Amino acid sequence: MDIQFSPDSFNKTNVQNSPKKREKVATAFENIFARELVQTMTKGLFKHDDKGTMLEAGSGINRQHIVNTLSKELAKQHKLGIANMITSYLNKNADH
Repeated sequence: MDIQFSPDSFNKTNVQNSPKKREKVATAFENIFARELVQTMTKGLFKHDDKGTMLEAGSGINRQHIVNTLSKELAKQHKLGIANMITSYLNKNADH
């Protein structure tokens, strides 16, 4: 998901006239939230030394791939429900 956030991303007129934009913004937010959640949940899956440095070569790349893949799928499928809530809120307030 390639969305760039700027102060205008959530500007009312930017999303007001486009249900697709509202859903895209909501899904992007869910992706960000899911990435943080998955990153925290997978912390213990890879070996670290006492300083938190990964011990195995390539582990960082593998972990990032897993985190990115899982978070994108969670967001795309709206599994956490956050995008649905945000979209509903934006749709309800689009007319105001």
